[in-house]
Amino acid sequence: RVDDIFGYAGPRCTRHGARQCNVAGCKKMAVKTVAESDEFGPAGRRCPKHFDDWERKCTVDGCCRWPKGILKDADELGPAGYRCVFHGHGRCSVQDCHNMGWGTNPKADLHGPPGRRCRL
Repeated sequence: RVDDIFGYAGPRCTRHGARQCNVAGCKKMAVKTVAESDEFGPAGRRCPKHFDDWERKCTVDGCCRWPKGILKDADELGPAGYRCVFHGHGRCSVQDCHNMGWGTNPKADLHGPPGRRCRL
């Protein structure tokens, strides 16, 4: 690290630049390190939007979020495949519930099939 707007060089928390994309003006969380300079800027840590060999991304059209899992069946949002937490992987599995899942119910019950469940 080098001296920056947050202070002297040294360890940083994520709020103050740790794991942040190194493209000028980008404040997103980095998920990969690029070894060589490219059209986005110098080599370094990058968010999914700023590296071009990204093989895994959410399968919802227009989403560039990093996926958290694989959805087995296609739904109204798009085809089966990698999904971010906002588009299927991580949401409560109860029909018509759009809350984030908190835990997993291993058995079917009166609320629906086994799967992720919110706190409600």
